[in-house]
Amino acid sequence: MRKINHLFQYASIITGILVFIMGFDFHWIGQSISIMNRNLAMRIGIREKDNQFVV
Repeated sequence: MRKINHLFQYASIITGILVFIMGFDFHWIGQSISIMNRNLAMRIGIREKDNQFVV
């Protein structure tokens, strides 16, 4: 039982590190999609449509 309590002391630190890693990964995946495939990025809503003004 003592081993389990020792593991749970660090659960919040491990959770924070995992959340940070997942956020970092999702950020770079979104950036990659935005750069490589503009149409897909606009369709899933991570890039705004270009406003083209005709003069």
